[in-house]
Amino acid sequence: MHQGTNGRRAGIIPRACIVLAAALMLLPAHRLAGEPGMKDEPGVPSRFIDARNRAVAWLEGQMVPGKVLARPQPGREGMIMSFGVAEGHALYGKSSLYDNALAIIALDMAGRTDQATRIAAAVCAQMDTSPEPWFFYNLHNAWPEPGSPEAVSRTGASAWLGCALVFHCQVLLLEDCSSEGARYAYFARYAKSLAQAIMKRQVRDAEDRRYGLVPGGLNSIVLSWDPLTKSPLETFKRMEIDWVSTEHSIDTWFFLNALAVMTGKDRYRRDAALVRAGIMKRLWNEGLRQFSTGMTRWETDTAESLDCASWGSIFLQATGEREKALAALKTCGNDLNRHGDVLGYRPYNNAMIYDTPVLNDKMFPGDPEKRWNSLPFVWPEGSLGVALAAIRNNQVEQWTEILDNIIKMQLPDGGIPYASEEVPNLFTKRTAVASAAWLVIAVNALANPELDALFWR
Repeated sequence: MHQGTNGRRAGIIPRACIVLAAALMLLPAHRLAGEPGMKDEPGVPSRFIDARNRAVAWLEGQMVPGKVLARPQPGREGMIMSFGVAEGHALYGKSSLYDNALAIIALDMAGRTDQATRIAAAVCAQMDTSPEPWFFYNLHNAWPEPGSPEAVSRTGASAWLGCALVFHCQVLLLEDCSSEGARYAYFARYAKSLAQAIMKRQVRDAEDRRYGLVPGGLNSIVLSWDPLTKSPLETFKRMEIDWVSTEHSIDTWFFLNALAVMTGKDRYRRDAALVRAGIMKRLWNEGLRQFSTGMTRWETDTAESLDCASWGSIFLQATGEREKALAALKTCGNDLNRHGDVLGYRPYNNAMIYDTPVLNDKMFPGDPEKRWNSLPFVWPEGSLGVALAAIRNNQVEQWTEILDNIIKMQLPDGGIPYASEEVPNLFTKRTAVASAAWLVIAVNALANPELDALFWR
């Protein structure tokens, strides 16, 4: 799911370095080391609190500069390395926009407001060289540079950053009780800029099947089989994405809705309402009892994606569709799977693992139709998304069961693998920011209801 590519070293210090330095001046000097965690609600099992705290420590260790990368690319100091890998690994230095957004939210939830500010400031600095941030950045070199011909942007990742910036502003309000603070104003400005960039893509033609929804972004990485290396080959393709992803649409609604609440501006409320109407009218699949994966101008993809059920359930609960929210949560059970002693969820039910039979056959010789439901596989990030959906639907026992299983996968250093099984070019067994951050979010759904009330509502 994560996509990346190698880059080039820059010979000059980018403008982002200057902007970042100015932004970090907003941090009070006595708080640069971070704040202690906020007080937890009584009654939350201590094993979950301990697992969350170790995940927070692991996340802090992934920030650069640090032990994982001592000398990051100038202007990208403060961003977070997505995977727990050493130099020389293909994923070394990779930093996804989505992971930075998750880390901001998780660290804010853990009371590490200043670390969250450092990540947010570093990512916002990248936006000064492009109207919308890229999907991936290298932290060990300058890729992608401004105008890079081989970079990808994704609406969902940008919307997640928007959610993170609005959430960060709300946390700052809890600290400062004022919307006039310098940090609040700085991040609110970038959140509004992101909303503007995303909504430029919104389909406004009422005759278009995608009316009200927002297509996926810019450029793509196409996966095929390379007969020379006898391995999967990632090929960059320059294009405007006309595909509308349900996940991206849900992300966008949560962002615009939160921004409307924060600013009181009707334009964000109207945009959010149009996205919501498009999701409900065009993407809800009554036969599946969950949302379809997405759609183009001509057809709808009815693959049973876990996130379209779990995140869909959270969206439905937030928009008052409680019966559908419970139905979508129940549908998540189609993806329940066991790998070893861990019971969790896989990303899809009956979809092929790779998109084409040719590639599937190469990766699983003799089984060109190999499907996810035949693979022992647990996806912690997706499983923890189900946990959040469970608690939003008052299913505490389900939340507890998921957490009890996922913390079995937590390593001594606090990191959690991205997946229980390696699936080349799709999933890695290496520890991942997404897994650790989602553990924090899922635990805090009960441990810190004050902050949970500000997230994805």
